[in-house]
Amino acid sequence: MEDGAFKLDAITIGARCTVGVGGFIHYGTTMHDGAAVEADSFLMKGEDVPAGCVFGGNPARDLSRRA
Repeated sequence: MEDGAFKLDAITIGARCTVGVGGFIHYGTTMHDGAAVEADSFLMKGEDVPAGCVFGGNPARDLSRRA
């Protein structure tokens, strides 16, 4: 439910992807091969996680660029 209406869209999860314990993947998202969402993270609708990247947090953001 969103704004009092039921909304539906596809979720695409590629090969070798990881979703951590308690991670939530909203509708309309795409995770490319080898992508990961950390535990207790929330991937917002419409997000696109590139291949091999790690997203985390609430809302989830790209953590793979941190050094």
